[in-house]
Amino acid sequence: MRTSDIYKAKSGKKLLFIQVIFNIVIVVLILIVFEFILQGFGKSDKKSTFEPHPTLYWKLSPNLMNHKYEVDNTSCRVDTNSDGFRNEKVDVKRNERSFRIVCIGDESTFGSGVLQSETFPKILQNNIRKRYHFFITEVINAGVQGYSSYQGVRMLKEYCIKYKPDIVVVYFMHNDFAMGTKEDKARISDNSLAVKIKKILYKSHIFMTIRNYILDKLYKHTARGTEPKGVHRVSTEDFKKNLDEMSRIATENGAKLIFVNPQDEEDIKDKKTYLKYRNIIRSVANKNGYIINLMTSFEKNNIFFLPSSNLPGMIGHKAIADMLFAKIKYKSLMPQKAEGSKAKVKLPPRIDLQPGKQLPVTGEKHSDGKPRPKGKPPEGKKPFGEGGSPPANEQILPPQRPNDVPGKPQGQEDFYF
Repeated sequence: MRTSDIYKAKSGKKLLFIQVIFNIVIVVLILIVFEFILQGFGKSDKKSTFEPHPTLYWKLSPNLMNHKYEVDNTSCRVDTNSDGFRNEKVDVKRNERSFRIVCIGDESTFGSGVLQSETFPKILQNNIRKRYHFFITEVINAGVQGYSSYQGVRMLKEYCIKYKPDIVVVYFMHNDFAMGTKEDKARISDNSLAVKIKKILYKSHIFMTIRNYILDKLYKHTARGTEPKGVHRVSTEDFKKNLDEMSRIATENGAKLIFVNPQDEEDIKDKKTYLKYRNIIRSVANKNGYIINLMTSFEKNNIFFLPSSNLPGMIGHKAIADMLFAKIKYKSLMPQKAEGSKAKVKLPPRIDLQPGKQLPVTGEKHSDGKPRPKGKPPEGKKPFGEGGSPPANEQILPPQRPNDVPGKPQGQEDFYF
């Protein structure tokens, strides 16, 4: 081959390479322009209830305010904090008197169809605050519409355990049993590289526009009933693994667990498998924590549910909160003292003072520094029961609350109320 031919071949390859690079640059510039255009059109006060997430698949959008959410003929107003919880802001750092509960679950925990103040986490928080004044009680609602236990494990790891809860309430099953085209573990990748790529793509308006269009088409296709029967979103084996993993995470971080055996569903065809999920909840709860049973409590009583739904309504949420409060109270799950506080000291019996009677004295010298016979006040001073002041070195005790917790050993007074 002549030198001129070799030179022409090299020049041709060089020109082709330059042309390819030029085309790539043009495409990138066009995409950037479209991205800015979509961002400009996408700016509006209306926010979506949910946002995509690389490991949770979806989660509640953060910082929603009075946002209207509608699903399955129900609607409610939603406020979320910076973590996307249907909850007010909670500082990660605990106060020395903090008592925290995290409630993780699906739409029943989230509170579809009821006001934020009517959800069982909020009612439970108010119940505890009324009874145990000593503690700064915070009950965090980390429930998300449509979540399975597979997503619950990741929610607990990524968003909840950092709050160092004293109790974790676990409320899953219905979405685990639900049918899908894929299992959740096949749909949501844990691969670190895939997670990083998703985080970048989810910020792109172009990608999200295409993604949402495809998902909308798939949803309509599924709604026509043309999809195959599919598989349970979480198998019974994985359901047990997920509950065990949540138990491990909570226990290693010093939290106790309460499992909720959910309310029953109607028109269950595969009752044998359905009961397997319930038995798994019972077995894990008996091993790792406590349980409240809504299946028997809510059985055949529509007053607990939203109209034409198996989701708890306002009365149902109140009943769940009352059952959780009773479990916390009677199983002595409240801390006996706050973190960092001094050792608990048993208080002496209450002194019931009546007008005309003297405050008992305990020493030879009293508030005026002068010795005097027991039971007599200083000269010129009225007895305490007749409008006088108590001696400075005497402690006036508040009324003590009776020890009303059944099964508590004698002598274990309930001072924190």
